[in-house]
Amino acid sequence: MTRESASTSSAGDADRQGKARVLLVDDDPRLLLALREGLRRRMPHVHIETCSSASKAIEELTNADYDAVITDVVMPGIDGLSLLDRIRELRPACVTVLMSGIDERDLALRALRGGAYDLLHKPVDLETFAASVDRVLEVRRLRRDNESHQAALARHAEQLEVALKHAVEVGTRELREAHRIKDEFLAVVSHELRTPLTAILGWARLLRMGGLDEATQRKAFESIERNASSQSQLVDDLLEVSRIITGKLSLRRQRLDPAALLESCVDAILPDAQQKGVEVQLHIDAPAPAVSADAQRLRQVFGNLLSNAIKFTPSGGHIRVGLRRQGAGVVEAEVQDDGVGIRPEFLPFVFDRFTQDEAAREGSRRGLGVGLAIVRHLVEEHGGTVAAHSAGEGKGARLVVGLPVLAEGDAPSSG
Repeated sequence: MTRESASTSSAGDADRQGKARVLLVDDDPRLLLALREGLRRRMPHVHIETCSSASKAIEELTNADYDAVITDVVMPGIDGLSLLDRIRELRPACVTVLMSGIDERDLALRALRGGAYDLLHKPVDLETFAASVDRVLEVRRLRRDNESHQAALARHAEQLEVALKHAVEVGTRELREAHRIKDEFLAVVSHELRTPLTAILGWARLLRMGGLDEATQRKAFESIERNASSQSQLVDDLLEVSRIITGKLSLRRQRLDPAALLESCVDAILPDAQQKGVEVQLHIDAPAPAVSADAQRLRQVFGNLLSNAIKFTPSGGHIRVGLRRQGAGVVEAEVQDDGVGIRPEFLPFVFDRFTQDEAAREGSRRGLGVGLAIVRHLVEEHGGTVAAHSAGEGKGARLVVGLPVLAEGDAPSSG
């Protein structure tokens, strides 16, 4: 085995053992031997290699990394200062110490300016030499730690940059989407408020002009009343959303029979359903347990679900309304229709404010997109849950409200 290959193998062993690695370079074989053995006795944790010339040292440094190089200055061929330049090119992180028997201030300056850590003067005292090598290895360790920290900081900075860029992109998309929703909402509000107002103004002008027969006058008053009620409902919904957003919505709880309340809500919407040609069926599992609820707010929940079902169910369609006990502590109210249904991709957003499925935007089905958001908030304020189910567009929808049962003897909680 050649000297170079043996050295490379030893270097690999040192790497695997985690030892610091030092390369001694001098053209005096006796001095090399003395320095190597002296270091081995004093620093057994350090792996030491030797080279008798700068050219051989360059070969070693080309093939393997070293923590420190201690080299003589005056050598045949390539001298120590030239070797110092090559070390800086090949292994810039390596710490280099020069040795010289010439005590010249100019040499010391050239060595330090060239990147040497120290300049030792010959003859070298072994204790001083070992102490110098120990300092050099500590410097190298600190440099390695600094390099590691710098690399970690660079990676962290890169990760932060990527995360920040992603956050900015997401934020920009969300902001654009928010602006789109706002603009669309304002357009819808303007349309929804203007539509009944146009009818009201139209009939009011005709009435003022006179000349209408009794039947037409009756039709005019009915249209004005209907459109005024519609406009009032839109304003009420907007005010309700405002109360929800500002946290000003409160509940006046009492002990309620949900079956009686649901039945009265169904009775209230029956004329609208019959006018549209939609059949409504009510199924209540008796006896229905009591709940702690705000009667007005719960009526608002049921009324909204029923109105939606009528709105999105075509003439000749069916709506099934049910109430049943689900387990020991929950009563469920269900409104199921066979109308336009909900697209699967929209289903997760059906309870979000100011959102509507495309199928709900056609013709008279337009609205503010706040009804189900109000429903969710009111149900959750009661400690309940609400869920929407649909097999897809044109396949109807089923909305289920779950409310906690009020146990016998319990008083309704305030809220």
